Amino acid sequence: MTPFFNAEQVDDACGDLAASSALALRAMGSEFASITLSKLREGNRTTLINRNRKAAGLDRLPMWLADDQVLKLVAHTGDASHDPHKDWLYGPLALDAFKRAAVDLTRAGATCETHIAIVNETTYGSRAGGAHWFTVAWSLGDAAAPKSRLLDAPGA
Repeated sequence: MTPFFNAEQVDDACGDLAASSALALRAMGSEFASITLSKLREGNRTTLINRNRKAAGLDRLPMWLADDQVLKLVAHTGDASHDPHKDWLYGPLALDAFKRAAVDLTRAGATCETHIAIVNETTYGSRAGGAHWFTVAWSLGDAAAPKSRLLDAPGA
């Protein structure tokens, strides 16, 4: 796990940061594991977060984002190739659904692909909404050197 914002994360912005991290990781393609923390921190600015939220038709900070709102951010801050309804993005998913999807992909032998998921700490069917989003990227392309990156903002 790579915690990268610590106490510096903008309050209530983990959904925004998960969306911007997913886009940044997608732009890196198969080299996603080499992304720099400074690149990921670019989205951690209140003015940029509020501008992106406005473009997506969402309320300004402070406000936790629901899964459909995270998808709106991905769609409105990326270009046409970042359409979240295409097959490059898993989720947003509840934590247990993500675990099942990752296991299923591995069993199916899905290789030579970069997979990106936006995951919430809640579990599927939970009555309590999750309060924290994080982004996961992984590749199953090279069994000798599998790559993964979990981007989290602790204390959010």
